[in-house]
Amino acid sequence: MNPPNCRFCQSPLATTMADLGIASAPNQLHHHDTDTATQRAQALNVFICDSCFLVQSPSHRYDRPFFVSDDDCAASSRQMRARDYTDMMIDRFGLTPENLVIQHVGSDGDLLPSFQRANIPVLGIPPYPHIAESFGGDFAERLTAEDKQADLFISHNNLDSVPDLNDFVLGIQTVLKPDGVFTLEFPHMLRLIQHKPSKLTRHNRVTYFSFLTVERIFSQHGLTLFDVEEIPAHGGSLRVFGRHHGYRKLPVTPQVTALRDQEKAAGLDKLETYQKFGQPPNGQN
Repeated sequence: MNPPNCRFCQSPLATTMADLGIASAPNQLHHHDTDTATQRAQALNVFICDSCFLVQSPSHRYDRPFFVSDDDCAASSRQMRARDYTDMMIDRFGLTPENLVIQHVGSDGDLLPSFQRANIPVLGIPPYPHIAESFGGDFAERLTAEDKQADLFISHNNLDSVPDLNDFVLGIQTVLKPDGVFTLEFPHMLRLIQHKPSKLTRHNRVTYFSFLTVERIFSQHGLTLFDVEEIPAHGGSLRVFGRHHGYRKLPVTPQVTALRDQEKAAGLDKLETYQKFGQPPNGQN
């Protein structure tokens, strides 16, 4: 059998980062007719692309999306984070009722009501498979044809589970206004490595991103990540801020340079770092 190809650069995935065996989906969305005793188990084979260092699990299924558990993300905490995020984005980027906020709604909940309370127009896009078509280039083209382009595009905790990574990023590039901004949140590969395989099992995602790799992915699609924040969600996540390459009124911040340096110091730009991840400590089998 031929090896699967990388979800970003299409190179053959020849290097296994970790074989985590079989695990149930701890954060599955349960319907009223779903017996918890019959949760689907999934093989968790995690590969590292030798070319672009994207960590990925080709065996992921999309028909049951994964959601954050109530213990990990209580409703009151989500609401507080939504208010803080909304206030920050309105103040920082001067959003007004003349702007449009589009959210690809994910596992951390709907942020749009907070913007609506500020009289800012919004548009929500449910994640696949809640709608028949996943968000991507064609979807974004239709929105653009309807004069629906985003001054702010939000997708938090979706990037690591979208069916087609390149098409999803193309969708952001297409739907974003020339002077628009987008934000993404996702678990940080550096923190996952520090926590070892237990965190990979818990997150149960398709892809796992370092900043170095996600910056390369978006750059290939004409998008610049100009700022980044480390946030505590999910044991350690990144919130990245992006714009079109050609919109230079938002310069790249020192935080971006600092995180690049931090990841390089941790070896995230070297294949051997990932190869060592699944190996037992010296002296153990």
